[in-house]
Amino acid sequence: MHYRKKGSLLRKGIATFLLFMMAGSSLVFAVDTVDPADSDGSGQIVESSAEQDIAGEDVVNAAAGEKDETVTETKKVEIEAENEGSEKVIEEIKEDEGVVIFAQGSENTDKTVRLYYNKKVKYEKYRTHDFHVMCDGESIVAYCIEPTKRLGKKKVRTAVPCSSKLLSKALYYSYGNPGYDDRSAAFLNGLKLKACYKGSTGRYAFCHVMLSYIYDGESTQGDAFKGCSSNTKKNVKKFVTAIKSWPDPPDETELAFRAKAFEAEWNEELGMQETPEISVTGTEGNSIDVPVPEKVSIVKGEEIITEGNVRMATGESFKLRAPETVQGQYTSPALTAAMTDFRPYIIKMSGKQDQLFGINSGKTISYTIKWADFGRVEMIKKSSAPDITEGNGYYSLDGAKYGLYSKATDRKYADLVTDADGKAAADNIPYGEYYLKEAEPSRGYELDTVPHRITVASPAQSETVPEKPIVPSVSTDASVAETGEGSATEGGILNIRDRVEYSGVEPGMEYRITGRLMDKSTGREVDETAGEVTFKAEKSAGSLEMDYSLESKGLGGSTVVAFEKLYYGSDLIAAHEDINNKAQSVKIIKEDKGASGQAANGGPDTGDGINLLLPAMALLLSTFAGLVVLIKKDRSLR
Repeated sequence: MHYRKKGSLLRKGIATFLLFMMAGSSLVFAVDTVDPADSDGSGQIVESSAEQDIAGEDVVNAAAGEKDETVTETKKVEIEAENEGSEKVIEEIKEDEGVVIFAQGSENTDKTVRLYYNKKVKYEKYRTHDFHVMCDGESIVAYCIEPTKRLGKKKVRTAVPCSSKLLSKALYYSYGNPGYDDRSAAFLNGLKLKACYKGSTGRYAFCHVMLSYIYDGESTQGDAFKGCSSNTKKNVKKFVTAIKSWPDPPDETELAFRAKAFEAEWNEELGMQETPEISVTGTEGNSIDVPVPEKVSIVKGEEIITEGNVRMATGESFKLRAPETVQGQYTSPALTAAMTDFRPYIIKMSGKQDQLFGINSGKTISYTIKWADFGRVEMIKKSSAPDITEGNGYYSLDGAKYGLYSKATDRKYADLVTDADGKAAADNIPYGEYYLKEAEPSRGYELDTVPHRITVASPAQSETVPEKPIVPSVSTDASVAETGEGSATEGGILNIRDRVEYSGVEPGMEYRITGRLMDKSTGREVDETAGEVTFKAEKSAGSLEMDYSLESKGLGGSTVVAFEKLYYGSDLIAAHEDINNKAQSVKIIKEDKGASGQAANGGPDTGDGINLLLPAMALLLSTFAGLVVLIKKDRSLR
């Protein structure tokens, strides 16, 4: 659809008048379509009166057979007035939402497209417009292939498949189509083209001339070269010759994954979840770009890719790997194939200005991954002897450390540390068989060396672990401090030393031992004998000494017994209070008075060993002498 720059002012004035008379009229296809004039050879701009023609006809949807009710709107478009002053005239054009119905491919699927243009594209001594077709929301480049004919008035047309193999091929390699970047761009850069054919609009204009040339049967006498130089004719012919040697555009391509959905499994050796091989099938040479999902790696052969896109060609395959934190399901975005089906169409105008465009029906594919199942492991530590531990602050369930290990490989999956209630948990554990093993007990409990089996087969499972408390102990060995003996005679200050042995304590912790002396005969505490020692344990077992001093006068005949208690803070954890235990007892001997009536220490005399022995010997001798006399008398009587 084009203008010539010839004609008288009178003719231009008449043309302007006719344009204003046409305000509100609709043009063919009509969205953003402007300036549908064509030169009739006389130098006058000729406008089509589309509104008058359309008003009298019912526009029928060729696919559905329904009347097309279109919405019109008025737009202001700047048109360069073709007069000597190059003044601009504002023309009111009533635009009509015209459509084109056509059969798409072998499926015979009807699609609705709309032809429109935005601006003029000038080249040498002629011009065209930047035609486009809107199809399924996508703007597709279109070309006018009959430049000297008028654009038809009818707003609904049928696009039919282009039957010319060469024209289809040339469109595929034209600007705005798939083959342009691969072949044509470089080829055209090597030609000596006029300045008007540079840039994107210039390339579009040159391809427009080339397509028109082929449509005219490669004739230099047709519409193609109107206003063009001999240099352009020569370059167009070179371009067409090159296109003929290039590969045919694909008219049918395939691309698919081996399956649409895949399930990941936990790989014990890798410590990650991994999918099976995802293979790409389809037309040889086709490919897609597969994006790497967040927190996931794509493994292609020996290569591990953690971000961006991975080009996957037909026949190649890949795997996905992910840590346990990636869960649920992942569906890839629609992945567009590199090779597309190219379907060229011609909008036939029945002697009017035909339009050429191509639809790229590129395949899109996707895949879905179901990630491996994971669960939560909960454990509860409890005392196996609550009668000992309940209410005793020394025994703590807090801080016990456990490891969760794979039953099959002994691989550690998690560390669990109990809280004050003895509870601990680990998340994101793959389904399978495991065991819990204690690495460090909490205060007051023995280290549990027995593994506790647990099966993870649901979102959450719990295991109760009974723990044996450690019961500390103390024992004492009391004696007289100066002699180490277990007895002493009453009188004066008696010093008693108690050796206390303890066990079952935790190294590094501070403990306290209190002691007192008890009178065995009365069961009462001997006054002012209580003692206390605080110590930090270096080992789990040890000993210390506690000293007591008491006035022994008046305690003769009594036995004092040492009682000891072991504390952690204010909590009693062990005691040794056996009133009959000899090891922790000291006997106080009552003093005797001798002949002098005075004891060696100033009290009654109790005598010594010799004084007691002499009377005994005299008695024994007299008894023996008597026996001898009796025996002699007995013999004499006989």
